[in-house]
Amino acid sequence: SNAMGLIIDAMNASERPRVVSWLAADVMTHSNHTTTGLLGWRQEVDALSKHGHDDLAWALMTQKTYPSLGVRATALLCRLISHRRV
Repeated sequence: SNAMGLIIDAMNASERPRVVSWLAADVMTHSNHTTTGLLGWRQEVDALSKHGHDDLAWALMTQKTYPSLGVRATALLCRLISHRRV
C-alpha cells in the first residue's frame, strides 16, 4: 500500500521521504526480496525507481530466490501447464 501511495501521489510531499526510506529499508531487510505479493510487486518496483532507488528496483526484478517475480512466474507457468486440458 505504501508503494501504491507513492505511485499515485496519495500522500503529502513532506511524508514521501519517510515512506520511500521505509520501502527501501523493507527491501534491504528482506535481502532484496519483495514483501508485497504478486499484485503489489509492480508498484513496488515503480515506486523505488521513481524515487531514486533504481538499484533496489533492479535487485527485485532480477532476484532468483523465493519470494521473487522470477520464482512466482515460473511456478505460475508450471501450474497453468499442469492444469491445461489436452
